[in-house]
Amino acid sequence: MHCCSKPAIPKTSRLGTFFFAHQRKGDCVSVPESAEHLYCKHLIAQAAMTAGWTVSTEFPGSTPAGDKWEADVYCTKGIAKIALEIQMSPQDRFETQRRQDRYEASGVRCAWFFGPKGLSGASENYFSQKTPAFVLKEIEIGQEPLVASQGAPLGEFVRALLSKRVIWHTETEAVTHLIVYVEDVCHRCKRSVKQIYEHAVEGYEDFLDRAYTPATLSTALEGIAESFSNGELLALGLNKIGRIQHIKGKPARWPYLNICRHCGAHQSNFFLSKRILEAMKAVPGQPLDPFSEPLSQGPFGVEKLPRIHKGKSYWKLLREE
Repeated sequence: MHCCSKPAIPKTSRLGTFFFAHQRKGDCVSVPESAEHLYCKHLIAQAAMTAGWTVSTEFPGSTPAGDKWEADVYCTKGIAKIALEIQMSPQDRFETQRRQDRYEASGVRCAWFFGPKGLSGASENYFSQKTPAFVLKEIEIGQEPLVASQGAPLGEFVRALLSKRVIWHTETEAVTHLIVYVEDVCHRCKRSVKQIYEHAVEGYEDFLDRAYTPATLSTALEGIAESFSNGELLALGLNKIGRIQHIKGKPARWPYLNICRHCGAHQSNFFLSKRILEAMKAVPGQPLDPFSEPLSQGPFGVEKLPRIHKGKSYWKLLREE
């Protein structure tokens, strides 16, 4: 036996699962595997062999530093080495990561299959692409359990995993950003400019309801500067956005402002707020909604910028057609 080097005897469970047991347990302190553990290990090993891998169970190994490990199911094909671990008893994410790190140090990829009570203090979503983790639904001997998040039988899922049909998927969403401007004249070069003052995502424009003061303008411009480069703004014919450290020798309280696209002069948020108010008064039909159709009224306008937003990431099973 790997656990104590004592003699072993081959056995067959009542369900036909082959395994080794101590000829005499003696003083070995290893814990016997549960029937559920043996059953799932059998299903995983059979699925791996069906997928064309060379399979060993309870395979021992060690890291270059000498830390030992023992894989429930160890699969090899060419230079590829994969361990598949079954964890029925509670194991927290820190212990899981510690064991995962040993496999990584040994050049072995590893995926985890947790029983319903095996994943202590976390969900499979906690783990990343580097630590694939999947939870099995209730296990009844003789009935193949399902991988909960994938809705697939364990054997089918393992075959897909070893055939590269389980991928790390990131959800994406195409959205359109709206950047609002008011037409103005640069105070230095006197050329026409489009002063940026607002930003929203198309479809969520109604959430905006603010007074345009130097403080709120700076906050809005800061958010835009974090999302878009000045090159993108210039390509739309807009001003750039910059940040100043001091005004008249004092730290700037609201440092983000427009910068003239022509001469590079800073455009005061105080004067921009006055320009917005004056322009609003000049447009009939108050209050002015800068996002209403058409997307411009008088001196106001809206430029559109498409973006792909990334959402949550998770393991996704690609079904066979």
